[in-house]
Amino acid sequence: MQKILKLSTFLFLSLLITITCLAQEEEDAEPEKTPITLIGVQGGLHIPGADLKDRFGLNGHAGISLRYKTANNFLWGLEANILFGGKIQDTMVIQNLVATDGSIIGTDGLPAGLTFLERGFFLGANLGKLFPTQPSKNLNTGFFVLLGGGFLLHKIRIEDDFDTTPQLKGEYVKGYDRLTSGPVLQQFVGFMGLSRNRRANYYIGIELLEGFTQSRRSFNFDTRSADTDQRLDLLVGFKMGWMLPLYGKSDGTRYYTD
Repeated sequence: MQKILKLSTFLFLSLLITITCLAQEEEDAEPEKTPITLIGVQGGLHIPGADLKDRFGLNGHAGISLRYKTANNFLWGLEANILFGGKIQDTMVIQNLVATDGSIIGTDGLPAGLTFLERGFFLGANLGKLFPTQPSKNLNTGFFVLLGGGFLLHKIRIEDDFDTTPQLKGEYVKGYDRLTSGPVLQQFVGFMGLSRNRRANYYIGIELLEGFTQSRRSFNFDTRSADTDQRLDLLVGFKMGWMLPLYGKSDGTRYYTD
């Protein structure tokens, strides 16, 4: 949780600095329609919903993106993100290993030290449109929307701090990790800022992911059965990123104001 809070603080401060730089940009030329390739790094926080909230708590995510903005401000792109968190709701996945006193005894005869973590990733492709807020000054800054889809995977990572629980290693841990995956839909609404002096380039917004997933393990040791249920895994939260813009050739169209 502390790592997630530190990430949030870093993202907020970085965005504040970026917006300050954007506000100081020069406006000595009329805007032109220009295609731009955007290479970005991104991160944020997600709150789980539907079936996923019964397994995990608040999580962080970080990743990279490659996006192309046409001269007419249509967007298409690819992205890859890792998911991570330290809040596990379903800690009973190892209930069949727990002794009467609530502990798990390791090979050294002492209570084992176990850490439960959320791990996963999201791979996606999306399309969208940028709507400039001040087209007479900057055609590349404004609100934008994205619609897309991809693949979502998540699992419970069980770390053996003292290396004394062989029943949670190798192939055995697959009976407890709840590996789950499936197709996912993505919606994003946010604000993109590309300064005309090219010094500040960022975006921030709200993201919703809807994963239609199911278990990828044939057998769960704790329930002594297979999990064949279809799941709806929701993730909603904020995402922000910084971009390296590679400007293409302008089509020569300029916008003038009185």
